[in-house]
Amino acid sequence: MEELVGADFGDLRLNERLVKIVEKVGNKPDAGIPEACEKPSQAKAAYRFLGHKAVTSNGILRPHVARTVQRARQFPRVLAIQDTTEINLTSHKSTDGLGYLAAPECRGILLHNLMCVSTAGVPLGLLGQFPWTRDVVQLGKRTKRDKKRVGEKESQRWLEGLATVEEHLAGETRVVLIADREADLYDLFAKPRAANIDLLVRVYHHNRRVEHPVGHLKKAVLASPPRAVIEIDVPRRDDRPARKAQLTVRWCKLTVHEPANYRGVPAAEPVELWFLHVCEENPPPGEEPVEWLLATTLPIESLADARQVLQWYTFRWRIERFHYVLKSGCRIESRCLRTEKGMENLIAVLSLVAWRVLWMTYEARENPTASCRVVFDKEEAEVLHLATHSRQNLPPQPITIEQAVRDVAKLGGYLARRNDPPPGVKTIWRGLRRLEDLTRGYKLARTPDAAASTKDYG
Repeated sequence: MEELVGADFGDLRLNERLVKIVEKVGNKPDAGIPEACEKPSQAKAAYRFLGHKAVTSNGILRPHVARTVQRARQFPRVLAIQDTTEINLTSHKSTDGLGYLAAPECRGILLHNLMCVSTAGVPLGLLGQFPWTRDVVQLGKRTKRDKKRVGEKESQRWLEGLATVEEHLAGETRVVLIADREADLYDLFAKPRAANIDLLVRVYHHNRRVEHPVGHLKKAVLASPPRAVIEIDVPRRDDRPARKAQLTVRWCKLTVHEPANYRGVPAAEPVELWFLHVCEENPPPGEEPVEWLLATTLPIESLADARQVLQWYTFRWRIERFHYVLKSGCRIESRCLRTEKGMENLIAVLSLVAWRVLWMTYEARENPTASCRVVFDKEEAEVLHLATHSRQNLPPQPITIEQAVRDVAKLGGYLARRNDPPPGVKTIWRGLRRLEDLTRGYKLARTPDAAASTKDYG
């Protein structure tokens, strides 16, 4: 309810319905709407809400974005991470308005998210969400992309992300806008931006023209001497576990010229950027070596600066974990609504749920001694303790968020052995579902008429 204060669709009933829907699906992230709502009337109301003409995905997320901004302004510096993913809905033949995806035979929605993260890696919430579809009528038609301006291409979404950050966080809080190789656009670096915003982007175009005797970007960076060998934690991905990597580090400052085929408004001057190159010389057998070439407006004048920039870039995986929770935990690609607009609204609703699961996971690691009541209400905390500590009385004070999240994960299959790493999002979303069922039974058993109504049953 606190996260959705300020929701306004022009009808009090719609505002209240959003809170109820988020509450229901938030307690059972992987359940379908009928199962989460439990009653046919509530499920029907949820479907009507998602298809209502006054309801938009921006309207659903607006109060959450406002809360995200409030949280971000409590820090001197935050990270704004943007990335794009595909919502593949090919199997939903009855859904109108879907577009084609990277695989031309697939249909669905493209989704660009902008997430705010603390410099400690805790997801603070979404700053923006931009869904769109590609017109199937245009599939197969040849277009001369090189003759289009960025504003006429899908690449515009990266610039819109920068504009969104400026809209919400221009001011005292410093922001580092982070993105992967798709965002390696001259327009992004050349575009004027607020003084408190810096860029950190992985380089895709290694042959950019630079002011250096060798003439091209990557050759110029590799011509600089190695500065150090450092160890970093490489985050896990779906196809590989987390591991450590020994990286040789180089950095330098270069002046970058606009591309030969540049069609935007030319910058007044060439762009000066810092470049950081890290490479794993001896990767483990069977592992692809880590090699990143990063471009940033942040000054890199020491090894400490280089380490900081690298650490912040590794937090880019937070948004990939967000997409993982949205797809696998909230099963967005298994949901079926009649229209593309309805699906966009449902994506926005489930994005709130996915963020909460992700925030809970990392908040417990970063602020372990905080009270569990920032996540669970009194009855949920009681049920959680009774379900996982059956031989102990209820503690006089609320337990910590670290212990509560571990207990939730236990309900989802986390073994909690002495040397196990902290629980991940998968066991947490499974545990939340079990906790909801247990809490519902707990409440039913404690109702005044429960004993009388079941006394003679059976």
